[in-house]
Amino acid sequence: MTYGVSRLQGRLDHLLAPRVTGGLERLDPELLLLLRIGLYQLLRLDRVPAYAAVSQSVEGARAIGQGRAAGLVNAVLRRAGEAGEGPERFPDRATDPVGWLTTYGSHPR
Repeated sequence: MTYGVSRLQGRLDHLLAPRVTGGLERLDPELLLLLRIGLYQLLRLDRVPAYAAVSQSVEGARAIGQGRAAGLVNAVLRRAGEAGEGPERFPDRATDPVGWLTTYGSHPR
């Protein structure tokens, strides 16, 4: 899971960003990591039920002292998980190849 979250960080951040008011930059780094892990579980790990991935992330927020953010974690992961990671969520490969590579491909700009 660690490798997957690291490898797909650009993609995960792209999918999370529109669901966090004020942008991902305003989040505590540990909270952002929890969101990335939770979304990775939702999108990539078929054996982890969606409710378990969300619940685990919410409990993780409380465990790191971010209990006030539990609602944010719950809402963001549920919405991002429901939206999925279809190609329509990313820049067009033909018209914006750099945007596509940095988000869907998760490569550094």
